[in-house]
Amino acid sequence: SMKIIETDLSFRPMDIRSSTEQIVLHHSGVTVRQSVEVIHNYHKNTNGWSGIGYHFYVRTTGEIYRGRPENTVGAHAVGANYNSIGICFEGNFSKEKMGEKQIKAGQELIAYLKEKYGISKIVGHRDIDNSECPGKDFPMDKFTNVKPSKPSKPNKHKIDIDGKWGPATTRKAQEVFGTTVDGIVTDQYAC
Repeated sequence: SMKIIETDLSFRPMDIRSSTEQIVLHHSGVTVRQSVEVIHNYHKNTNGWSGIGYHFYVRTTGEIYRGRPENTVGAHAVGANYNSIGICFEGNFSKEKMGEKQIKAGQELIAYLKEKYGISKIVGHRDIDNSECPGKDFPMDKFTNVKPSKPSKPNKHKIDIDGKWGPATTRKAQEVFGTTVDGIVTDQYAC
């Protein structure tokens, strides 16, 4: 099961994102292996940003690290930061191929985020900005059609909305409240 490794990065103030409509995928663009802290320090000190621009960082080992807080505006894709979550994959996928562990971790993270935000749009940085990121050999097809982590289950307490309260409604209410299910409003808890 997916585990997001929490980080203890310190950020300058950031804006809260008001909508989440897409996920933007990136690569770190270098073949040298770098920790999330290295990228955070680079983005903060060299670029002068609040901190790491991505919300998540997926290492070649398959470990998923949290970058900037998930509810904040990112600094990863000009023109789309306001409504997207940015995921960076460690590596340069113009020069190397992505391994299975990293692909699987990325798929799990995307499935989780699709489920959480009810979104389906997955794009590469290059699709919204003048960039070759996430690289010509980035396995985009492995990520664009990932299904949300939990298929929406029918609510077992769902009943037809007809504006009437009858025995079926009472039975459902009794199921939900954990009282005797008999369809008769008697002897119920005060709540």
